[in-house]
Amino acid sequence: EGTWRCANEAIRLEPDHAHAWAARGFARAHLHGDAEAGLRDLERAQTLQADLPWCGIYRSTLHCMMGQAEIGLKDAGQALALRWSPVFSNYALGVAGHAAVFANQAALGARWLERAWRGQRHHSPTLRMLVVAHQMQGQFASARLLMRELLACEPHLNARSYLARTRVGHRRRAEMAHW
Repeated sequence: EGTWRCANEAIRLEPDHAHAWAARGFARAHLHGDAEAGLRDLERAQTLQADLPWCGIYRSTLHCMMGQAEIGLKDAGQALALRWSPVFSNYALGVAGHAAVFANQAALGARWLERAWRGQRHHSPTLRMLVVAHQMQGQFASARLLMRELLACEPHLNARSYLARTRVGHRRRAEMAHW
């Protein structure tokens, strides 16, 4: 909710603030479940700043949420090709890894997620999807080791708590909880 409020306030103060439009689009979809409106906000952001890497990485998430994982994977690949601040590159790799796994490209997703995880060892969404990617590839020993790392970050995590986490989620959330 904080992202939503901050983005709206930034847009109110500076209507042509591309990053604020991108953040609002992501929050609109991810927190409020309105992916279509979120995509419109991302389009607005991109018209204001065509090379803003956040547009592609956020669009990747929104397309995955809408069940369009192949489009999301394409968006993620294009976003990764843009110049990222070192501070945010691990986040971008993690989001791209999610898109790859959702598009049934577990090996590619695992590579991106592992790179992201090396840069931010305690980011639980990256670890959760990395466990899934290893499970999908039949690498159960690796998945178990990663699960131990994940449970150190989220000691109460189970399929039920994962499914109940947010009001809005990915269409394949139940499948990811199963993995």
